[in-house]
Amino acid sequence: YESLGSFQKSIQENLFNKNSIDSNANDIFKKISDKKLRQLNIDVLSGEFVSSEFLSIIALKAREKIIERNRNIISGNLDLLNPFFNANKSLFDWKEPDGGCIGYPKYLGDDGAIRFCKTLIKDFGLMLLPSSVYQSELTQLSNDYFRIGYGRIKMKDGLEVLKQAIKKL
Repeated sequence: YESLGSFQKSIQENLFNKNSIDSNANDIFKKISDKKLRQLNIDVLSGEFVSSEFLSIIALKAREKIIERNRNIISGNLDLLNPFFNANKSLFDWKEPDGGCIGYPKYLGDDGAIRFCKTLIKDFGLMLLPSSVYQSELTQLSNDYFRIGYGRIKMKDGLEVLKQAIKKL
């Protein structure tokens, strides 16, 4: 394996000898993510050279695509969650959030949100976090809520597990 120091030096030379990061960011990123990076372990990404600033430059250049992609994922997942919660109003009080990709539905079951979430983890391998996890000295929270994220591509798979779980509960 090539040492981390010499690998970083070769990347630095490739990056800083270029006239413009703009025109070469994709080429440089491809060089960073080649087999040498896999050999060196992903920890290289948090090393001295391959810094968050460099990765930020790449992300900023693609921000419109990233934002559009994320909005499409969120919108598609809300298109799945809204009908699910509407069909299960006896168990959940759901208000679609005004923004973001995390919601806090109220669990209406007799067993409470904490037990509900524990059962989902233990019996179904599905992790939803009850609001008790977010308790703070700053404010009181009701323990009847749980956190559900819908900003991931595979949220649909988790929703299917949740559907099966509530059929069995």
